[in-house]
Amino acid sequence: MNVDTRTKTFPINLGQVTEALTETLDLVGVDDVGHGRRVAYMALVCGRRAGLDADSLDRLFNAAMLHDCGVSSTVQHVELVQNLETARIQDHCDRGAALLDGFSPYRSLAPLVRHHHAHWETLGDSPLDEEAALLANCIFLVDRVDALTGQLGGHSEQAQREAIRDRITGLEGSYFAPRLVDAFLEASEAAEFWPDLAANRVYHLFGRQRQRARHCWISFPELRNLAAIFSNIVDAKSRFTVEHSFGVARLARLLGEYTALPAAVCDQLELGGLLHDVGKLRVPDAILEKPGPLDEEERAIIERHSYDSYRILSRVDGLQTIAEWAGMHHESLSGNGYPFRRQAEEIGIEARIIAVADVFQALCQNRPYRAALAPGEVIRIMRGMAAADRIDAGLVEILAGNLDEAMQAAVSR
Repeated sequence: MNVDTRTKTFPINLGQVTEALTETLDLVGVDDVGHGRRVAYMALVCGRRAGLDADSLDRLFNAAMLHDCGVSSTVQHVELVQNLETARIQDHCDRGAALLDGFSPYRSLAPLVRHHHAHWETLGDSPLDEEAALLANCIFLVDRVDALTGQLGGHSEQAQREAIRDRITGLEGSYFAPRLVDAFLEASEAAEFWPDLAANRVYHLFGRQRQRARHCWISFPELRNLAAIFSNIVDAKSRFTVEHSFGVARLARLLGEYTALPAAVCDQLELGGLLHDVGKLRVPDAILEKPGPLDEEERAIIERHSYDSYRILSRVDGLQTIAEWAGMHHESLSGNGYPFRRQAEEIGIEARIIAVADVFQALCQNRPYRAALAPGEVIRIMRGMAAADRIDAGLVEILAGNLDEAMQAAVSR
């Protein structure tokens, strides 16, 4: 990762970060991936039809990409796409807005996310200005279009499209701004509108917006806040993984310091800990919370997550090294780990640190199949894993010799 040693700042391509975060969020749907991209595409098309200027379109596009960052659970995702409204629909809006508000380049998107399920007839009483209200309502409209597409899947394509257009028209003025309904009706008449919503097309439609994406230099605390958006989303997926990524991050930094790695590497280890499990969002809630042993198919699903973490993170310039470490956190020194089957000599100290921190923190937490283990039992198990060439023995002994500090790093909040 490049760093300006004078200002101690890091270069970040916000377009790549937003795409990576959106890809992470889209994993929540498991089999229904691409929701964030489809919503962003429709928002962009409808926004252009509504006559929005370039800056407003940028804000709309990015907010639409990230509009569901408050959703971590596959159950919640299904509930949102199968119903026009739900009793607790505002919860994920508030949570997503709070996450975005913690990273200054995304702060202007937070109000749009907070109000992206607000009815047009109520937005006049909200704290949003006229433009922000229109942008938030545009996201609401196209988000419901995507949900209706799934709900009406049993119809013919033409009947489905007409039913969606009729439903949106019927909500004009109450749910949706008339200007936006008109824009949607015009846009959805175009021959390319519906075919372009196919996932394999939507991925390639953002070239112009990507070119407009800002490159900026941010401080390490800001970079950590950005990584925390990812880890908060992942850790909220299950009550058994709350704070897991934060604990791994603190422990990875501690191990880096104990092994006298340079301060910049310790910073990156902390980021690697925060980001190592982003691929786990693709794992269904039922598998993560299963109280018994996983079967072969479930094991294959959960073993994919470290590769998904690598694939998502490696697309962001400057995060490729961290992506390698994160992707290898389930590799084994025996060569029998996953996903790459790396041999011991191919697994550097940084990847070994994240792997050991991941195991230690997991053993210290409650899991659906067992309670949190006592510190002595954690070390006993990890020494057995080291003897079997699964994890680094030297790092395990460092933890054993600094057990109080390690426990505090792993489970403190």
